[in-house]
Amino acid sequence: MAPLSRVLLATIAVALLASACGGPDMYSLDSLTMVCEGEAHDVAPEVGATDVNKVQYLFDDGEGWDWDAYVGDSSSDWTGYITQEVALVVCLDVTASSVAAECEYEDGYTVTKYDSDYDVALRAASTGAVVAETAVSAEIDPDCGIFILASDGDAKHEDRYASPAAQLQDFLRPHVEGEA
Repeated sequence: MAPLSRVLLATIAVALLASACGGPDMYSLDSLTMVCEGEAHDVAPEVGATDVNKVQYLFDDGEGWDWDAYVGDSSSDWTGYITQEVALVVCLDVTASSVAAECEYEDGYTVTKYDSDYDVALRAASTGAVVAETAVSAEIDPDCGIFILASDGDAKHEDRYASPAAQLQDFLRPHVEGEA
């Protein structure tokens, strides 16, 4: 068996064991939500342990923290897709929003698009400590388009918030690339 296959199998085995023991699945991206609450994540690397501090984005629109790839427009070299490589968590908290468009599609599916203001806390995943903070605003394209790719199974409504990706990339660069 190739070394990479062994590592993947070992990772899966540990995740299954953690789940079977009733504890949180510390290898799930969902487990990173604890970092936005200021808690340390057990399997996260320390900031500065590698050349690039990988990030993951979490978003709260008032319904609780959820990891969300919609802000992942920033450099894909920066984004961590497994918890063991995520050193920094970007916590985006919607502080204000205004409706930019109401879109209706076939089968009664609707999308509300929002221009949004965010408080952003960059946290070290291994400690939960705030590394840096800022506030950003973003406007969403109000065009509804001809069709939509629904993201929530059987749901008939979806809220979409403006992505502050360009502003975040400038804010994150020194922390991700180790220049801060």
